[in-house]
Formats: sequence, structure tokens, C-alpha cells
Amino acid sequence: MQNASAPGDSFLAWCLDVQGWLTSPATYSLLTGTDFYTGAAGNVKIGALERLATAVLPYVNTKGESGAFQLAVWEIINETAGPYGLASGNFRVASATDGAYALAGGWLTSLNNGTFSADTMTLSVWKDVNKQTQDLAVFTNRVPEPDSYALMGIGFGLLAWGRRRKKLKDAATA
Repeated sequence: MQNASAPGDSFLAWCLDVQGWLTSPATYSLLTGTDFYTGAAGNVKIGALERLATAVLPYVNTKGESGAFQLAVWEIINETAGPYGLASGNFRVASATDGAYALAGGWLTSLNNGTFSADTMTLSVWKDVNKQTQDLAVFTNRVPEPDSYALMGIGFGLLAWGRRRKKLKDAATA
């Protein structure tokens, strides 16, 4: 996708609506995942999508892998909760080309088993303002909160203080 308001700025986006399509021109607004998917059920979807993206999106390079990721996204979005699988539930897929079906199924099994537990990616959604086209999911690396940097700084300070204290103790006993 190309960001028209920032020429040259491109990004990967994943379709949220199974039966929708992209039209041009369209007007979008960028929402956080929690603004787009609200409530407890929304939090479940967001968590599953972010864990999936963290685990596999950095390795999606081929047409088959891209198709598999899209299938897994649709499965998570269209189910009320796990376990996730392409063969049953609200969203069902019988087959897909380029190994996408098997790959998506394996990823969803890993998600169900808790193998994908880290979530360092954040979901944002480009929402079609006029409801004429596809809403799009975008995943970005999570930026640490300022308090994380503060805790890290305190930790480094304590390490330095401990090393200095040990050095002074060693010097006094020598």
C-alpha cells in the first residue's frame, strides 16, 4: 500500500473483510486495534492477531506465505474465540494454493497451543471512513513505554554501582 498523504511511504496491509474489496480513491482514518475492536471479545482478537504477527510476519516473503497469513488473519477476525482452525467455525476454508492452507493451519495450531506467546507487534487499522471499501490491518513493532526505559536505566545504574563497589572492595583487600 502507498500512503498518499506521505508519498514514498509504503506499508504492508492485510484485508479485514472477507467479502470486501479495495476501491480507489478511498478515505481512511488510522485507529488503534482497541479503538477498532472493542470490549473483551475485541481484546481476544487483538491479542491473537498480535501474537500471530509477532511470530510469523517477519518471515512472510512468498505468495504462499502471504496467503497463509491472510487466511489466519481472517480466521481470527471471524471467530468469537479460539481454538482457531480453518476447517470449522464461522470462517471455513476448504483449500488454498501454494501451501497456504497447510501453513495457516500450522500457525493457528501453534497459536492455540500457546507456542506464539510473545506479542511485540501492535495492531492498527486503516478504517474506511465512508464504508465503501476494505478496512486494513497493519502491524508495527511495539515501542517500549517510557517507564520501561526508566527501569532499564535504573538496572544499568545498579549494575554500575555494584561493579564500582566490588572494585573498591577488591582494591581495599589487595
